Amino acid sequence: MNTKEKVYTGLVIAMGFFLLFGFLTLLTMIYPKTESKDVFRMILATELLLAIVYFVTAFLNIKAGMLSTINTTVQIACLFLSGYGIPIAIWGIVLLRKRIGQPANPDYRQPAAGSV
Repeated sequence: MNTKEKVYTGLVIAMGFFLLFGFLTLLTMIYPKTESKDVFRMILATELLLAIVYFVTAFLNIKAGMLSTINTTVQIACLFLSGYGIPIAIWGIVLLRKRIGQPANPDYRQPAAGSV
């Protein structure tokens, strides 16, 4: 994982924490006092789901040591849904396209047929 990919992953984790803190704020301060609880249940569920998706996909990318295609695509889709994450999502698209265009690391390549 290069530096730009690490920063991107850190921003995704930060977005997850922002959504988690928003979830906790809505749950403890606003939800008990509101009369339209159904609407807030949907908002709470959406915020919690997005936060979980950000955390899981970011940690899977960290574990893989690179931006995995499926994980990053899910992140980008969820970042677009959050609205505030659109600039981060666009940056993720650029990083993912660069990652897909790169050859595999030499450590993961198979040795040539005649060499040992």
